[in-house]
Amino acid sequence: MNELSRWLTWKETQTFERKSCYDKSKKPPERLHARVVSDFIAETLVAMANADGGVLLVGQENLRTNGDDGGGEITGVEYSAASMEMLRTAPSRLVGPPLDNAVVQMVQEQGKTVFLFQVASSPVAHHLTDGRCLLRVDNHNAPYSQEKVAQLKQSQSPYERRPVAEAKIADLDVEAMDWFAGRIGWTGDHKELLEEYNLWNGETLNRAALLLFARKPLRWHDHPGITFVRYFGTTRGLGNDYQATPPQRMNRPLVRLVEEAYAVLRGQITVRVELRDLFFENRSDYPEFAWQEAIVNAVGHRDYMISGAGTEIWLFDDHMDIRSPGIPPQPISVEELLQAAETAGRGLHLSRNPLIVRVLIDAGYMREQGKGIPRMFQVMEEADLAPPELAQQDFRFLVTLRKTPVYDAETRQWLQQFEELNRDQRRVLAFARSRSMQFTSRDLQKHFGLNIYAASQLIRSLVRKNVARLVEKGRRIYELVDAPSSGDIPPELVVLLPKFKGQQMVTRREMQEAWSLPRHAAYLRARELVQTGWLELTGARRGSGYRLTDKAKIATV
Repeated sequence: MNELSRWLTWKETQTFERKSCYDKSKKPPERLHARVVSDFIAETLVAMANADGGVLLVGQENLRTNGDDGGGEITGVEYSAASMEMLRTAPSRLVGPPLDNAVVQMVQEQGKTVFLFQVASSPVAHHLTDGRCLLRVDNHNAPYSQEKVAQLKQSQSPYERRPVAEAKIADLDVEAMDWFAGRIGWTGDHKELLEEYNLWNGETLNRAALLLFARKPLRWHDHPGITFVRYFGTTRGLGNDYQATPPQRMNRPLVRLVEEAYAVLRGQITVRVELRDLFFENRSDYPEFAWQEAIVNAVGHRDYMISGAGTEIWLFDDHMDIRSPGIPPQPISVEELLQAAETAGRGLHLSRNPLIVRVLIDAGYMREQGKGIPRMFQVMEEADLAPPELAQQDFRFLVTLRKTPVYDAETRQWLQQFEELNRDQRRVLAFARSRSMQFTSRDLQKHFGLNIYAASQLIRSLVRKNVARLVEKGRRIYELVDAPSSGDIPPELVVLLPKFKGQQMVTRREMQEAWSLPRHAAYLRARELVQTGWLELTGARRGSGYRLTDKAKIATV
């Protein structure tokens, strides 16, 4: 196993977690009971083994700065010999079936003892001895049913694990190996790196190793890469109507293939300069995150057992298709992916090829694991484009992105004043605008396919934000609130506006100073601004403050 140092600065991801043995919320910090740490070790390793595998570092603080995380202080693992043994054996004592493939190291770092656990993706489903089953989704351990994880394991492709007796280390691309080693901070040799990622057992390479790093990928798979075609028009056309560029075939090892595909498509997507809110900005036909996520998912999750077909990118005048062999692995369906995306529900991360996926994650290609598809929908919505289309066509999974605006230009401009509303709230406003600014709960249920509870929650959120109000109680008719003008702004809010320059929140003390009022009088005035919809309270206790509502922002533009 490689030295500890490369893990000390990593941020927590799908395949990496760190755990402190101290409760830092206490003053002074209190050491956690060894049983608590032992339970966390078992939970994290079960979740990782059920997903793509990973590494757990115990004995280091997680340092969070600017919303990001990374390695903090080494505080060590300081317990009795019996408790240290309890931690070391957690993967076998607290897991069923035991995680016999877990590798455990006790390492000295800065004079402190730390534990380094590593577990590979397991071909069988594991659960805790208390009956709970977990799956690693992004950087947390999510509860899943044992039945669902077992179905996942049954649908994982055995192809990537198959040994290839005739393949040699010399068949791998040295440049690709060096590139990946540099990405993860690896300083050992290539054989150790392959062994670390379960791509080589000391004697034989497997199919995943060859797909990821082979010098000549076509020697080991008939369609391992990506084919790009630019079609002129909105359909492929037939005969004389067929107009397209010659297919561009990319067949590099997978760790370098993804970036090559990004570069090819980036060179084909039109970027325009548009005037928005008095500033010029570059606007792409398609949000970069959306098409990159579709490509890396196609590479990582395709079914490599299917021969005679590869991943394809088709770019048309008005849309693009990313097509990959293999339907979503059971128990995930297209309908469940769409539901998770539309409801922004919990993420789904079930890998057909966990060995390949782990390398792509650590290489930095796969981000926000389990949240990628919901995020695709979000960025398309933020760009005012039609949502992605997910479909199953015969043996292929198809993602279609359209550069068609979901709203006309006038509606898009009108919606800009409601920038802090979420996608569903903006959709209701656009719908109401098309219907004389009024709507009912039944309208939302019918138009958006919502149940009565979801429609009611959505309406209440708009009323709370002062952008909608009830106008006819009997029939429960709501209308959009007219945008206030600058002349409507209360004088006491005008005095506060300079305080909001360069910051999102104003504290009570800052209000008191701006108004030159005693503490209680300033509180009463702030409460009145909240009640009239100009300010909203955010945070709790000493971290609390006030921020402008959408109503106030619109009036102060």
